[in-house]
Amino acid sequence: MRRDEARLNDLLRLDDFSGALELADRILKVDPAHALAQKARLRSREVLEQMHLSKLGSVKGVPRVLVPPDQMIWLDLDHRAGFILAQVDGHSSYDEIIELTGLDRVEALRILVLLVQKGIIGAGAA
Repeated sequence: MRRDEARLNDLLRLDDFSGALELADRILKVDPAHALAQKARLRSREVLEQMHLSKLGSVKGVPRVLVPPDQMIWLDLDHRAGFILAQVDGHSSYDEIIELTGLDRVEALRILVLLVQKGIIGAGAA
């Protein structure tokens, strides 16, 4: 456990919030009351959410699909990304899509950013 704590501190010091979140979650599975892991998890989630939001712009933005339907098969998306993509209807905001999916907010934001970066979806009017 001490090795994990040292590694967690290193990850936080290096601003590796994705790695810190992953390690904190693993520690919390073994010890749900682990104070450092709880703190690291909260901090990492806050930072990651802000990072993802800065790439999306406003959560009030309404994304639309930019890829023609016949090209969808070639996108090589995992099931979660495909599920989120299926919610993009040109009327629902990013925030509404996140709520609709029922996925963890940070994970849903990460996937939305990935879809934007790959040019699969793009923001419309707010």
